[in-house]
Amino acid sequence: MSFASNPAKASGPFRVAVLAFAMLGWAVGANAQTAWPEKLFNPTPATDDVVLPMPCGGAMVFRPVVVPGVKILDDYQVQLGDSDKEYAFSEYRHSEYLSAPFADKSQGRYFLIAKYETTDLQYNTMTDPNCPEATLIGRRPVVEKTWLEAMEFAEKYSTWLIKNAARSLPSAGSSTAFLRLPTETEWEYAARGGVAVSPSEFEERTFPMPEGMEKYVWFSGSGSSNGKLQLTGLLKPNPLGLYDMLGNADEFTIDLFRLNRVTRMLGRPGGYIIKGGNYLTSMDAIRSSSRSEFQPYSEQGPRRSKTTGFRLVVSAAALNNQDDIAEARAEWDRLGSANAASSTAAASDDPVKEIQSLTELADAGSAMKERLERLAAKVKADILELEDQKQRSARTMLRLGAWLAAKLQQDVHAVALDKSNLDKGLFDEKFSAQIRDRIEKDEETIRKNMNFYSDLVIRVSDDFDPALLDEGGAVLVTELQAAQVSYLIDFVDLFRKHVDDFTKKHIVEQDAWLADFAASDGK
Repeated sequence: MSFASNPAKASGPFRVAVLAFAMLGWAVGANAQTAWPEKLFNPTPATDDVVLPMPCGGAMVFRPVVVPGVKILDDYQVQLGDSDKEYAFSEYRHSEYLSAPFADKSQGRYFLIAKYETTDLQYNTMTDPNCPEATLIGRRPVVEKTWLEAMEFAEKYSTWLIKNAARSLPSAGSSTAFLRLPTETEWEYAARGGVAVSPSEFEERTFPMPEGMEKYVWFSGSGSSNGKLQLTGLLKPNPLGLYDMLGNADEFTIDLFRLNRVTRMLGRPGGYIIKGGNYLTSMDAIRSSSRSEFQPYSEQGPRRSKTTGFRLVVSAAALNNQDDIAEARAEWDRLGSANAASSTAAASDDPVKEIQSLTELADAGSAMKERLERLAAKVKADILELEDQKQRSARTMLRLGAWLAAKLQQDVHAVALDKSNLDKGLFDEKFSAQIRDRIEKDEETIRKNMNFYSDLVIRVSDDFDPALLDEGGAVLVTELQAAQVSYLIDFVDLFRKHVDDFTKKHIVEQDAWLADFAASDGK
């Protein structure tokens, strides 16, 4: 299977909403007026911005967030939270799973999240009976709203778009897209940088900030916010092109707050989760894992906070039609079976099917039948978890193989260049001796790395079924594209070719593999 045939593209379906928006003239509906200046809703335009119209000539900008996955029940495991014991009761590191509603042929599945925090001007445009004056001060994040008011804003905006600008919304089959608050997992995944950052960068305390935090985050202190809420989009974005995810206004999510019980969240839900910290948060306390409980009511009634705002996501229903239901049912039956990711396992090797067969023999309503049904569900869940772990392992091994193949190719080309220069007599004897010494050392490094590479080829061939490598490779391609290291996709293909060759012949062909590295273009 070739992964290189699926290159990343910076444009395409993500631009559909922009084109539809332009066709609508930025002035749709009864409240149409002159379009807002771009600086009021998108001060820093970028490729792949998705611009949705609003009443009164307004607009809101969204960014695509890629989530690897293909099939209807595919999801993507991420590690969220933090290992800092000070916040462990709330934020301890834990696994979550993410999927996305929209599909793009070149990028995979994705959802849309607002590029900036919702502003006063945008909020008032949807809630005031008359069009508000479009001024720069209106670009401040809207704060002091309740969670319900944020959700009502999303509902009003969704309704307006569906009625007046349905073509501007992304397609999710026959389902109508809509706007809502993000889940905590969606929010933190986007804040950390999604697959646009490396796995190690994703798990850092904040997304990469090469120019220093003060260039990316409004936090407390005279060197940053100076205790004041700032206009949106004044600082630099995170790797997904999102502004003010950390600091400025903390942001509502759609989820209820729960405490952490080490391996899971506490069963008791509380208020609403707010994320990101705000302009009164100290620099040391800024972190992607930050989560606080927003108590919705006080003795005076509904609570509002001068530091809390929100941003929206564009989403869609999980099931669009009867075909989706049938696909989900078939995929669910496949998941958790011992031979789900294997083309070689026999049905008799599947413990779930064996238990189901025993269940059919048990008397209806008997205690034994109920126990067998519970056992089947438990075994199915355990097998599914093992499948997920093995696919992640396959992805890691493919990534390692691709990286090592790229390094070997680089070294093989470097040695070939040095030998060519020596043959041409370009250097004096002293420098030529240095070149020969370097060639000797580089060839020894290549020999050692080829041995490691060969061991890796054998291990992957022995431990992973081709179907599992196909699935893991497809996800890895999405990760590499989003991380802007698409050049590695060719090396994923090359490593996979060597694995497949070994699987067929059971022969380690180091000379042939080195020839493959030498024959490649060296990019």
